[in-house]
Amino acid sequence: GYFSYDLCHHIESLPDNAVDDAFIPDCVFGFYDGIVVVDHILGKTYAVAHGIVQNAEVMVEEISSKIKNTNLNYESKVEYVKNREVSEHADIKSNFTREQYIEAIKKVKQYIRDGDIYQVNLSQRFECNVNSTAVEIYTALRKLNPAPFGCFMDFGEGYILSSSPERFLKIEGRIAETRPIKGTVPRGRNEQEDINNSRELLSSKKDAAEHIMIVDLERNDLGKVAKIGTVK
Repeated sequence: GYFSYDLCHHIESLPDNAVDDAFIPDCVFGFYDGIVVVDHILGKTYAVAHGIVQNAEVMVEEISSKIKNTNLNYESKVEYVKNREVSEHADIKSNFTREQYIEAIKKVKQYIRDGDIYQVNLSQRFECNVNSTAVEIYTALRKLNPAPFGCFMDFGEGYILSSSPERFLKIEGRIAETRPIKGTVPRGRNEQEDINNSRELLSSKKDAAEHIMIVDLERNDLGKVAKIGTVK
């Protein structure tokens, strides 16, 4: 499932000036009895069921059968997606003009100078028409950027396609862990460029400051639910 940014208004008392023109739920979660888990590190696939709907062993057998039947057709399906043109060059539109975006950045900088804020997530929405299905677009995305935290969701009222290198939250036993990432540079065209870009990123005062800030924010957030004195 997913939590939206706007879910914060159910937790905190904050100004809410955004116009809801997307018309999708603030929060959607599915509860599944019968899932396939692929361990990419060990190269193993597991069928898992709790037996909520029916006997867990019967459910696992059904899933296993589906996996075997799916594998028979998998290669042909992958080739179909690879060989199909995913999308024509689309006319991508933003909800900002260039002038509006620059003006918004100027306002943000002034707010920072005035001490009113120290971070803004100044986002813009891009939209375009596509000729491909959501699954085809996600398949192409996975091929271009096999991020460790990707997802494809079809929740009836829309789709969510995600590709992220950043673990937001991991809970194992009584330990909650978050691993925020700030600061990025492009990959180089060769190994030496990669090394140079990496050094440039590590020596950037701006990126270091941003990372320290986000780590502090996450420490504060964990502190709201963790035992006092246990956040490290």
